[in-house]
Amino acid sequence: MNPGRTTVILAVGMLLVAGCSSSAALDSGSVQEQIAAGLAAQAGGTFTVECPTEIPAEQGYAFTCTANDQEGGQEVKVAVTESDAAGTFTWQVTAVAPAP
Repeated sequence: MNPGRTTVILAVGMLLVAGCSSSAALDSGSVQEQIAAGLAAQAGGTFTVECPTEIPAEQGYAFTCTANDQEGGQEVKVAVTESDAAGTFTWQVTAVAPAP
């Protein structure tokens, strides 16, 4: 990942997790896919994302995901906060470092 890409991915993303409005938990796979797509759209490249497997659908609930830039060899920490219990969440890159 070049320095320009690092600056771009420090932006905040806001996404709606489809199909979560009636469940008591968010679909971790969907959250991961949407963060990966958002990072790719903002910074370019291909990202894999790992989030907790059990994410309660709860306004204000916060958790951390880890993204890996498959092309740039960077590990990206992403802070995620649920905006409501219907599956809307915001995410923000909090750290970028070389992948271990």
